[in-house]
Amino acid sequence: CPLPPMVSHGDYICHPRPCERYNHGTVVEFYCDPGYTLTNDYKYITCQYGEWFPSYQVYCVKTAHIFPGVQTLVTAE
Repeated sequence: CPLPPMVSHGDYICHPRPCERYNHGTVVEFYCDPGYTLTNDYKYITCQYGEWFPSYQVYCVKTAHIFPGVQTLVTAE
């Protein structure tokens, strides 16, 4: 397989390690930098017959600390 897609604000690890070759059956697991989360829950792609499956772009987005409808109270001591 070619190099896995790069992800902004994140990286990946290979199973099995290390990431020297991307042979048939290699699984890549994506993760995001602290403060970022993957846009979807599926974080694995697998090399099958020279292509990555599933073939979608992985994105890390800034984690929202304030959720709609939730009131937060911050007190200074």
